[in-house]
Amino acid sequence: MMGYILLVNLASAPLQKGVGLGFIVGLPTGVDVKFWNGQGICPVLVAGVNDGSNFHFHGDINLHYPIDAQSVNFLLYYGAGIKAEEEPRDRFVFGPRVPVIGFEMTLSEVPLDFFLEVAPTLEFGEGDLDFEFEGGLGMRITVK
Repeated sequence: MMGYILLVNLASAPLQKGVGLGFIVGLPTGVDVKFWNGQGICPVLVAGVNDGSNFHFHGDINLHYPIDAQSVNFLLYYGAGIKAEEEPRDRFVFGPRVPVIGFEMTLSEVPLDFFLEVAPTLEFGEGDLDFEFEGGLGMRITVK
């Protein structure tokens, strides 16, 4: 019951609307798109490379917890998603991805946000099961 109440409160948190276009640097490094819907639940898509040359794609659904300040809004978030990645020797892996902690800062006067996240992942592929940590730093410009 408490989890349901927490989820409803997070989902009703007032956030901006629009599409955030930007980048993430880390594991992976690439293009980052966030769909701000004015609620506390936002989908995120990332396409880029992991380990320098291996194609990587993931999609997450993030739940936000806002902390308001005067000219800056801080958001803590967590979520769940799925990833697909090409690895060396023509190996393809996929699996769940769980952003366990994310920290985002949005500016009130300028449509910019900066973020940092850590996401453990499981990778299934060709009879293997691997555990990995992903995450990085990023920035987005929000277009309304």
